[in-house]
Amino acid sequence: MPNRGDPPPWKALPSSGEPLRARTLAEALLYLRVRGAAILGARRYEERGLQQVEVRALHDGEEKRFTFVLSHLDAGDHLHLGGGAASVLLDPADLVLFASRVERELRASLDGISAPVLNRHLRDLELAAEAADEALKFIRRRSDEVPRSAMTTAAARWLWDQDPERFSREQLIALGDRLRRRTIWYQEVLRRLEG
Repeated sequence: MPNRGDPPPWKALPSSGEPLRARTLAEALLYLRVRGAAILGARRYEERGLQQVEVRALHDGEEKRFTFVLSHLDAGDHLHLGGGAASVLLDPADLVLFASRVERELRASLDGISAPVLNRHLRDLELAAEAADEALKFIRRRSDEVPRSAMTTAAARWLWDQDPERFSREQLIALGDRLRRRTIWYQEVLRRLEG
């Protein structure tokens, strides 16, 4: 077991030939992003009656291709992660880390920001708020936190062990609310920039 100061390596990306199941395109793209991949493009197609997407991504300086079988038809946008059930592709640590990173990294001051950059930040904020909501789906009825057993890797369990409160219903709701408030602020600034 690693000491408390050294997290185990985060989840590695699968080999690029191995198809993965995702509920939506947004969930597939987020899966790659939380593993440090930069999305280069995505191509949807149907094969044997299944909706699929091939994603080109840059990871560790190398271009790779990943195939996802989609279980939900979506409008093709990059915002909706899935349906009512918890994800089997992303675990709560993936979702919380992404939402927290977006909250931390986006600029507090929007002075001098261009509309295209603000639009990109706005999409990330909307997706991060949804990620916080998705993490709530892992909380069992009559419980107040995501159980440690929902963490699928040593790295995710390590993160839970460091700060289980981060996975509490109260903290996840607060994170989503902060992200939604910032989304509203960004939308107002964008309207002024475009108006």
